[in-house]
Amino acid sequence: MITLIDNIINKQNSKINIKRLRAQRTLYSSAKKLIVFQLFLSIPCVILLSFVVLILSKGWLTNILNTGYFVNLQNNGWFVNLINLKPLDIAWVMASYGVSLTILDVIFFNQIIESKKDKAARIQQLFDCDVLSLNWNDIAYGRIVQQEDIEKWSNKGLKKHSQSELSDWYSKSVDALPLEVGRFICQSINCWWDTEVRRSYNKVVYIVGIALLFILFIIASANNLSLQNFLSLVVSPMLPFVIFSQKAISDNYNAINRLIVIKEAQDQMWSRILTKNITLNELENISHTVQLGIFNNRKHNPLIFDWIYKLSKNKNENIMNQSAEEYLEQYTMA
Repeated sequence: MITLIDNIINKQNSKINIKRLRAQRTLYSSAKKLIVFQLFLSIPCVILLSFVVLILSKGWLTNILNTGYFVNLQNNGWFVNLINLKPLDIAWVMASYGVSLTILDVIFFNQIIESKKDKAARIQQLFDCDVLSLNWNDIAYGRIVQQEDIEKWSNKGLKKHSQSELSDWYSKSVDALPLEVGRFICQSINCWWDTEVRRSYNKVVYIVGIALLFILFIIASANNLSLQNFLSLVVSPMLPFVIFSQKAISDNYNAINRLIVIKEAQDQMWSRILTKNITLNELENISHTVQLGIFNNRKHNPLIFDWIYKLSKNKNENIMNQSAEEYLEQYTMA
């Protein structure tokens, strides 16, 4: 009998697999930085521009410039034009900013992010195929990422992602189980963990979106904006964030639903495992199907910010180990 101690436990901590984990983490982090930059352009910049609109429309800037050192700025032609901007002119600036940023997201940022996600997903799949003793499927997963790429991205993440952080990726509590059963448990816990993190992420997006809308609504109310100016000054600048959040929430819900379907199927399979109503060959074939679902989720799902992972990491790790121990006890007692 092949046990996890001969395979998963040893393989996951090997030098090459630690490099793979570090490389995929670094790639994902690189893509997340682009998303952070997108959000910076969508949220703080929009709020700042809205405050500028409020200051200009109320004439507060003119009052400030009429005192002290700032009087000299009134002789500057472009500055005079700035403080004398009409609401309609400002509205066009805000609307143009929102539309331009939306176009930039679609044709530039999103393309780079998706490319990094794809490569990171394939590297993580390579890790799983090796550690869980699964065959690589070129048709389903695409080409294997070259070792040179893995080395490059692993080296970039040496300072940020230590070996201790990446070791023991899967729980060691199932080391006494047959490989096929232990692999099945690792995949099951993997699906559960991803589902929990994505639910937390959706809550964060909702909260940020409501807070941003509330702030902009207050600014719009303070300016007594007409419907036209409200659409130009508030709605248009929010377009990038609205599109981003809508896609993130929708994609997360779809991912969660797919993971739930996989998890429910796994629960049914677990009942068959306990009743010895399934062969190890059947279980291995099911694991290949489940792994394909996990890979597709990694490749297409929206990225989750590292700080959201870290918020629940300790809690989820404890639940993971407790679940693995419970699986082991159930299998031993069956």
